Amino acid sequence: MSRHLYLLLFSLYWAQGLPVGFMTHALPVILRMQGVSLAHIGGFGLLMLPWSIKILWAPWIDRYGTQRFGHYRSWIIPTQLCSVLILIALSFLPIQALDQPVFLLTFFAALMLLNLAGATQDIATDGLAVHLLTLKQQHWGNTFQVIGSRLGFIVGGGALLWALEWLSWQPTFLVLAALVLLNTLPIVLFKEPAKEVSVFYEKISCKQSIRQYFNYFLNNRILKSWLGVLVTFKVADGLSGPLLKPLMVDLGLSLSQIGIYITILGAVAALFGAV
Repeated sequence: MSRHLYLLLFSLYWAQGLPVGFMTHALPVILRMQGVSLAHIGGFGLLMLPWSIKILWAPWIDRYGTQRFGHYRSWIIPTQLCSVLILIALSFLPIQALDQPVFLLTFFAALMLLNLAGATQDIATDGLAVHLLTLKQQHWGNTFQVIGSRLGFIVGGGALLWALEWLSWQPTFLVLAALVLLNTLPIVLFKEPAKEVSVFYEKISCKQSIRQYFNYFLNNRILKSWLGVLVTFKVADGLSGPLLKPLMVDLGLSLSQIGIYITILGAVAALFGAV
């Protein structure tokens, strides 16, 4: 049972990491290759906004779901299928036209929907993991979570950049959609146990749940300090990260070089850190 559970979580976080890897690693390079300005590339950082504010709809996902279909499955499967459809639609977008405002705005809107689906899937997957993993299993569950997501970063980021140098835009994105669909099969075949809702949880509103979440951090001095460290670290990383890869393009590196040296090797280092 534990082995199947770990493989299930691995597949879900891998599927989640594929489009995220594309947007954080491959997208800035592709946009710069197509002549998009650094100002517009920096604006694409807003695409990750759903991941920052997903706490706002997380209580609804944890509270509402179909018990017959599986509480978290009823969120995970539709969001992953939505991601597949968006990736297929993106494969028909002419990449050469991304320097035109209309196509660039369409591209931005589609990727925003993709991030919204991914962030929602992440909430449901985390809830499923907490619901299924025992205290002794949490260490290995977290390990498979990080390995799955980092593998998604490698394939969706570095490997996609490498593939784009040899394949055209459409086949590459169709392969990405197929991988997300393939990683949906384990959750489709999985029978989720019934979710028990405590009496206390039923009495509080979703707004109160969000307020309790913030109070959990703000009322603990140690957690508040760590929250400050994490926020400052991510701000610095978020400011420099998106512009690093366009700089590689301006320096004359090819897609495969950027994919291998910058993205894949960095993700492999993170994989070792997960273990």
